[in-house]
Amino acid sequence: MTLSLTLPKAWSAFSKNKRLLLFVVLLEFFLLFVLFKIYMQFFIPTQDVFTDISAMMQEKMSSLADEDLYKVEGLLFEDADFMALYHRLIYLWLGMLVIMSAATVLFKAPLWHIAHKSILKSIPLKSLGKTYFLMVFWWFVGASIIFAYASVSSSFFEEPGFIIKALLTLTLLILCYFADVSFSLVPARQTFKKTFILGIKSAKAIVPAFLVNSVIAFNALALPFIWATKVSQSMWGVAALAALLAFITFPALAFTRVHMIISMSRTTSIKQVT
Repeated sequence: MTLSLTLPKAWSAFSKNKRLLLFVVLLEFFLLFVLFKIYMQFFIPTQDVFTDISAMMQEKMSSLADEDLYKVEGLLFEDADFMALYHRLIYLWLGMLVIMSAATVLFKAPLWHIAHKSILKSIPLKSLGKTYFLMVFWWFVGASIIFAYASVSSSFFEEPGFIIKALLTLTLLILCYFADVSFSLVPARQTFKKTFILGIKSAKAIVPAFLVNSVIAFNALALPFIWATKVSQSMWGVAALAALLAFITFPALAFTRVHMIISMSRTTSIKQVT
């Protein structure tokens, strides 16, 4: 199914479900609030540990001659106090990642359920359980890839090269593609085998929709980010940011989910709401 067909059909299904869209926006705002609260719980202790690590690094470097600076990494990793701080920093980052991921999964699964509900004639609530399982699986795979990348491609002091970064980006993009295919399948057909078969066999029909959705999602997410970094944090600035999220970002993300499901309809025989 080409974009000239899927985009109008997705817009038609999207625009006919304004009540569901309101619920989507409320869920997205609540998720954003939860993620912000989690971030703030970890921000101060993480900053304190990072400050202590930076101070120890500066102290070690100042005690070495310029020609001996290459020894600083080995000296730091032999220092028990530094390693304790380093491990605490890792645990804080991992803790924040795990809790934020759990919160995201908790809210994103219902958002995909709502997207299916705006298209399918009927979808049982119990199908949410399978969506939760799929989300946990794809998040785990993504986190594992990022962890492996961080472990094998660079040390604490080195910046990974362009090729490594490009491979990571490509791998995560492929992961996101198959995850979207998985979430877009009719719940009764949401199996890993079906995901990979359709994702590869029907790539010609699905990839264009995925790429268009990626562009929409990137711009929808970039707008509030740019606004937040450029506009003063006044009451009016925050209100404008909330309006931007409510009327552009969250609806745009909701549309990409509907569009992906519509794009899968040719290969999965989805019966749409008329």
